[in-house]
Amino acid sequence: MSKKLNQSHVIFKGKTSVFIFLYPFIISFCLLFYSIKNFDIKFFFVLLITSFIVFIIAFLNFYKKEIIITDDFVYLFIRGKKIFKWSIVDEIYLVNVIQNKLGKILNYGTLILVNCNNEMYEYFYLDDPITFKDQLVLIHKEKTKKIDPIKNNEQNLDTLNSDS
Repeated sequence: MSKKLNQSHVIFKGKTSVFIFLYPFIISFCLLFYSIKNFDIKFFFVLLITSFIVFIIAFLNFYKKEIIITDDFVYLFIRGKKIFKWSIVDEIYLVNVIQNKLGKILNYGTLILVNCNNEMYEYFYLDDPITFKDQLVLIHKEKTKKIDPIKNNEQNLDTLNSDS
């Protein structure tokens, strides 16, 4: 994470789940079992190189990638470099979480953020994505209440009028 970000304002940190290695491990294990069963040495070496590449890609996606919610912004850092900084109130238009059944059991999923310019970012294998989304929505609601007091007064007037 960037050292410039004040730690006192960090509300939630999302990191990549260790389960990013699950599917590459299962596929590599199955292919390894197949190559040993069929005594295919050429296939074994191709499998070894392919598995190594897949695990390197998974490791690079896992290592030092985090998404942070502060009081006003959502930051994404990859290997210490800030990729984006979006305002919670002004820029973020849509927040969605996608989880398959295994993701619901193991508590990981894909977070989708869309800003007002229709730029989309997908964070795959995010650890605890539902909590991240809930925190983001809660902060957005708190900030919009502070920004738009007229709307809150209209709601209060409507509830007062309905009681009479």
